[in-house]
Amino acid sequence: MGLIFGKAQDEVQVKNKTIETATEQCHPATVEPEKKVTTSKQYLNFTFLIDPSTVDYIRTSKTIFILRGLAGSGKSTIAKEIEETYKGAVICSADQFFTVRGRYMFNPKKLREAHEYCQEKARRACIRNENVIVIDNTNVQKWPMEYYFLLAFKTCYTVVLVEPQTPWKDDPLFLSIKNQHNVREDTIQKKLEQWETVLPLYFGWFLNESDSRMLLLVGQAYLEECLKLPEFEEDFQSFSSLEDKSEMLEYYTKRGKLLHCTAKFCKCGEVPDALEYTSKRDVLEAYGKCYDLNVVGFVITPRTFGARVKLNSEEMKLWGGELSSATSSPQNSPRMKQKRNADLYIDVRDRESKHVPNCQASLICLPETDISLQPTKGFGSKAHITLGCADGIQPVTTGLDLLDVIDCEALSHEGGESVKTFTFSRGILRNYGQSRWVLYPNQKILVKSVFTGNY
Repeated sequence: MGLIFGKAQDEVQVKNKTIETATEQCHPATVEPEKKVTTSKQYLNFTFLIDPSTVDYIRTSKTIFILRGLAGSGKSTIAKEIEETYKGAVICSADQFFTVRGRYMFNPKKLREAHEYCQEKARRACIRNENVIVIDNTNVQKWPMEYYFLLAFKTCYTVVLVEPQTPWKDDPLFLSIKNQHNVREDTIQKKLEQWETVLPLYFGWFLNESDSRMLLLVGQAYLEECLKLPEFEEDFQSFSSLEDKSEMLEYYTKRGKLLHCTAKFCKCGEVPDALEYTSKRDVLEAYGKCYDLNVVGFVITPRTFGARVKLNSEEMKLWGGELSSATSSPQNSPRMKQKRNADLYIDVRDRESKHVPNCQASLICLPETDISLQPTKGFGSKAHITLGCADGIQPVTTGLDLLDVIDCEALSHEGGESVKTFTFSRGILRNYGQSRWVLYPNQKILVKSVFTGNY
């Protein structure tokens, strides 16, 4: 299992031991002091700890693991296992502040200071671009994690929430026996009553910082190639009100530095079926796992510039996006000159991606023997990565533009209106009218990603 999403996971988690067995293990008369906090390896069955390809990718990426769990639930055991798996991982915990010469000396008056210490340690680790950072605190509610969510966003880290899989994680009596800081049962009970289920804004496949830069560069290279075609350049000039090619290449800008392909929009739990999606076994087991994304085309409209993604059978199990017709037409898109954002824009003339310490790119381009003019259709065909948007356009529009193009491809395939088709060195470019262009590349583009959430 990759993640336990609050109490929702209880419905699907397979418990290897019954509560009665756990009771026998935790009873004071049968548990030796030195084994008080021992957590069996069977409760460490997380994908990011046991899947070789995932471990290899995380080792060369930038990830913040945020642990959640009450005292005695096995949370710190998970932290130690992560530290063992990822040599050099930075563990950040408020408990470290209270540990003096190996002795834990808790002072409730200094709790705020302890968490500030933990935040500062994490901040410095992010500045150093450490590959793996672990936040080992109880994080009963969402608000203590907000600092780390924002820190991850600003420093281009992927976030993975982790909760213990132990069968006693919600039992105050067991937890009072097992925890190493002698936290009383009534105190744990109060914390349990305050427990908050935390769902992301959306689930998806997230590229690391280097792969995000590389895919943006690849997309810009394809766009630059398209602009060499007189018909495309003329149309682009028309909807962008630009004449200089260098300015045209700046027409689309990306918000944020990490690219992703959305699998399910949850709106932090406000979407009616968000909790149901979160509780699916496939989602739980996939959380924190590495996947290869297959980019099979580029869609260019006056509103958006996006990369099409063809999901494989395993990724399709995680797809929670709807398939419907586009609700707005690209012909009503604003045609305004795009201002350059120096912080987010990657110059297409810089063919070498800027070096990101400790973060390696996995993107590869392979020769494609069969170019499909209808690469995705049906369930999951809306999967995409937004590479950029025109001024005033939200990234969600990329999916609408893609659905509109899919409808056009279907009409063309059924013998509808003829489509202007151009062949050039990078593949085939088609014009579906109303400034809707699709590039079908003659290369197979593969890039690794991690399935997690945006919090």
